[in-house]
Amino acid sequence: MGEDDKKTTKKSFDILGEFDRIDEMMEKMVQNMIKDIELGGSSEPYVYGFSMKVGPDGKPTVDEFGNIVKGAGGELEHSGEREPLTFVNEDHQHIIVTVELPGCSKEEIVVSINGKDMEITAENGDKHFRKVLKLPCEVIEKTSKAKYNNGILEVTMEKGEKDIEKRKISVE
Repeated sequence: MGEDDKKTTKKSFDILGEFDRIDEMMEKMVQNMIKDIELGGSSEPYVYGFSMKVGPDGKPTVDEFGNIVKGAGGELEHSGEREPLTFVNEDHQHIIVTVELPGCSKEEIVVSINGKDMEITAENGDKHFRKVLKLPCEVIEKTSKAKYNNGILEVTMEKGEKDIEKRKISVE
């Protein structure tokens, strides 16, 4: 087996390990949902999903979203907040974060950035969205822009040095 074949095999095993972890978690989630239904359970929907890509280091990166979280005892629980599907892309000058926030208006969205830390929240009636993420590098908060259209929020940030304080970005 050549060196390239070994790298491909290693990537396959890393990706398969992630799928095994997700499969195990989903099995627990279904068991908890059945228990919840039998006990007269929550009227809130169970939402869980993931996106996966291979990072520059060859390792899979899994980004999970939904309203299912691990509780203190390791059990999966229904959360009051939904973590939205989020994509982080970058080029040589910018970081672009795209977030799905269906059913919200731009007035209900709050975007906060501090160096490499970003938090996005939105509330519309019984819908509560929250996403906290680490950006790949520090950004210049004062030049950041956010646009919201048809349930999709796109935040464009210029790479650079950290500002002194946390800032909120207005959504257009």
